[in-house]
Amino acid sequence: MKQHLTVMLAAAAVLIVGYGGYHALFAEAAYQSLTVASVAGEVTRTDASGGVLPAGPGDSLHASASIRVGASGHALLVAGEGTQLMLEADTSVRVLAADRRGVQVELDEGRVQARVQAGSRVLGVRAGDRTARTDAGTFRVARDAEGFVRMATEAGRVTVEGPDGTTSLPMGQRLDIDPAGRAAVSEAVLEELLLEVQWGTPVPGDAPVPVDGRTVPHAQVAIQGPRGTTRLRADADGRFHGDIDLPTGTHTVRVEAEDGLAPAAADARDLERPAVVPVATTEVRFGG
Repeated sequence: MKQHLTVMLAAAAVLIVGYGGYHALFAEAAYQSLTVASVAGEVTRTDASGGVLPAGPGDSLHASASIRVGASGHALLVAGEGTQLMLEADTSVRVLAADRRGVQVELDEGRVQARVQAGSRVLGVRAGDRTARTDAGTFRVARDAEGFVRMATEAGRVTVEGPDGTTSLPMGQRLDIDPAGRAAVSEAVLEELLLEVQWGTPVPGDAPVPVDGRTVPHAQVAIQGPRGTTRLRADADGRFHGDIDLPTGTHTVRVEAEDGLAPAAADARDLERPAVVPVATTEVRFGG
């Protein structure tokens, strides 16, 4: 009887250890990936062999996996209940790490929004040589094809790690970094992009008409006139200058600024180029 009881207890212990081990391994495997929660439009991912497949809800993205969103789509990735990463259109990210401590991805191009509830897994987004990270907050990161990076804190606490160390990016602040690594901190206006335009006054003739203004640092600016569009980039202070070719008459000129974080801002005005007034000459003859 005693021997039978010992065997039963040993068997139970094996089952308990096996059950616990199985669930520990299963839970650990769940920590080692991001999960696709929802997609819209064209969204693809890479598998373990590097093949490209359509992405859908329930797909797991392990370290080194990539996911790309097309021109009219978006995707939501989750790492547990309280850690979310939204990928906007024309966005590509790669998973760098995923474990119990948190998740880190690299933004190759596009725009993402990260949201982490307190007590959830830490989420970090690397873009260029900077990494934004939070354990309780919301932030956005954008990176364009030319290598300009923008980070902005919407809520909570966010830190940014870079070549110059780790700094805090308070709520309502943004960090703009150019391809050379120069960084500038300014106020983050995410609902309406800053755009102030000073319109030049056309004069008779064919002299270019100046259009000056101010927006956020390194924003892309397009000045659309009757004879084409001038594209330029604002400087580190957000200031820009352009000239347009304006023929005689009244024409609508439109200025649009875009930074990848907030909706584009635009301003338009009708400018009139006066006609050249011919100068009358009178010939006077003397002596017959």
